[in-house]
Amino acid sequence: MRYWLMRHGDADKPYPDEAMDRFRPLSPKGQDEVRSQAKWLADKGKQPDLVVVDSSTRAMQTGKIMAEKLGLETEVDSRLQDGKETYQSIEDYKERCKKPLFVTHDHVMAYHDDDD
Repeated sequence: MRYWLMRHGDADKPYPDEAMDRFRPLSPKGQDEVRSQAKWLADKGKQPDLVVVDSSTRAMQTGKIMAEKLGLETEVDSRLQDGKETYQSIEDYKERCKKPLFVTHDHVMAYHDDDD
């Protein structure tokens, strides 16, 4: 399986309550970034077969834009919000598709632990 990991686009200013961060939407700049990334993938002939997003607002918005621009379906998988579970999610999608695009947060993509 070939897959892509994508960080959500630029987000609006942080909310005063950090617990509400997952509800922060994309900024206009972030929306433009995502459209540009979709165009780049399409121009390079890199066509995912499914967009899988975590359940944060900006990841879902990023996934929606990517899916619309690339003519794909979107699925929400909340496991993508936890570094340890992200890798299990990726493994599970091996059975279902050949080239998924996963959209999540950068801190999740950086997670790796050889002891898992």
